[in-house]
Amino acid sequence: MTEVSVTDIGKGMDYFRLCREFFSSTTGDERLRFLDVLFAVAAADGFASFNEIEEIRTIANGLKLTHQQFIDAKLRIPRAQRED
Repeated sequence: MTEVSVTDIGKGMDYFRLCREFFSSTTGDERLRFLDVLFAVAAADGFASFNEIEEIRTIANGLKLTHQQFIDAKLRIPRAQRED
């Protein structure tokens, strides 16, 4: 997933298809851990911006994660490191 996202190939990729393939090849626990990784990457520079958080929300929805699962993962980033 990461490798695709940093290549030029990723720019024209079908977002729905990518999420569907990732969903079908992972377990629920793996998708939750992936959400944690996305938040960790967003906050790696010390701060997760509103736009980064909203993009993670879109990805979470595409992976059929619940709103509560998204919120739980978001709250694992300290408030001082995220823009709500």
